[in-house]
Amino acid sequence: MLIDAVIHAIETYLAGHPSRSLRNLSRRSGVSYSTIRRLMQREVMQPSIENTVVPILSVFMSSQNVAAVIKEYGGSLATMWDQNKRTFQQSQGIDWEDIDYQIILEARRSEGVTREAICSRYGKLIGAPRLEYLLDQGVLRLDNGNYFASSDFELDPSPISILKKIRAIAKNFDTQHLGKGAFFDYFAGSVSQDGLERIRTAARRFVAVLEEEGAKDVSQDNEIMVSIGLVADFLENEDKAP
Repeated sequence: MLIDAVIHAIETYLAGHPSRSLRNLSRRSGVSYSTIRRLMQREVMQPSIENTVVPILSVFMSSQNVAAVIKEYGGSLATMWDQNKRTFQQSQGIDWEDIDYQIILEARRSEGVTREAICSRYGKLIGAPRLEYLLDQGVLRLDNGNYFASSDFELDPSPISILKKIRAIAKNFDTQHLGKGAFFDYFAGSVSQDGLERIRTAARRFVAVLEEEGAKDVSQDNEIMVSIGLVADFLENEDKAP
């Protein structure tokens, strides 16, 4: 049954690190803690694929593995997965504005963000319309008066969407924070094959630390919202002899 596969996947994830918990999983997936707890206790035998299974599994599984789990339990479930992927793909056509990235960042808080808070920070004439636009586009979801980042939007990030986020990060980078925790670096040049592998190994450790820290519970009085990205590519040398 699907419920057994989901519970097993969650239990395996939780056992992988002592900092992982159902509450952390709730915060990262956007699925309520009570829903996840009922699922783990098998009080819910047919969880919603769109609203529960996909958001939870996407926290710790690749999109391909999530698709494999869903596909194993019937074509109709695979269809639901395809619909979710199309939802994200359509979102790539969003007419982004600089403020949107800040709104999404705040909407990723465990408690979300209120309309009043956004209007207070960015003005009613700017903040309110962007909230409604992002809500209509499926980037945000509204729950009990608070706006949250949509799990559908985060489901299957693509290089195109990542590049848009990188541009947004660069535009919102505050140089006044340099030396106070903010930093930047960039390198373009030649390295050896062994050197590239060393860099990739360091990048894997970097990503692992990000995931570990992102999974921890943080009290609001000790919470710092950060914007951290990592992207790397190698350049084809057209002058290099075949």
